Amino acid sequence: MKAIKKNVFYCDYCKKHGLSASAMKVHESHCTANPNRKCRLCEGGPINDLIESFKARFELKTVKYFCEYTEPHEQEIITAIWKNDPVTLDEIRNAVDGCPNCMLAIIRQCGFNRYYFDDQFKEFNYKDESHQAFVEKMREIYNDEGRI
Repeated sequence: MKAIKKNVFYCDYCKKHGLSASAMKVHESHCTANPNRKCRLCEGGPINDLIESFKARFELKTVKYFCEYTEPHEQEIITAIWKNDPVTLDEIRNAVDGCPNCMLAIIRQCGFNRYYFDDQFKEFNYKDESHQAFVEKMREIYNDEGRI
């Protein structure tokens, strides 16, 4: 039997890990959980100011309610309470010029998930929007080079 010890490198922002330090450095610079990320699609810079402005518009509160379904008991849930105007998907889209990668980063870092925010961000389909953005970028590149 042989035992091999290997170094495993972890992203500082998400749970991704791998055996290559250089690959993990590249991942970290573009990770959607990194507020100082560099976007590969729109080549935009850090979005941490946007994230902080969106986070300032809501707070998460613990609400107690009485549950009658199983054995009757009091239960706590965390819910989002808007301080003023709610953040909309269109507002996020306009703030990042429609870049789906930056939109995903904002949604992820602000915590706009289904557990706290009913269905406000449900219509965001990262797969479709990123595919469309990639197709548009390829058209730009190939049209500029005269290939199409």
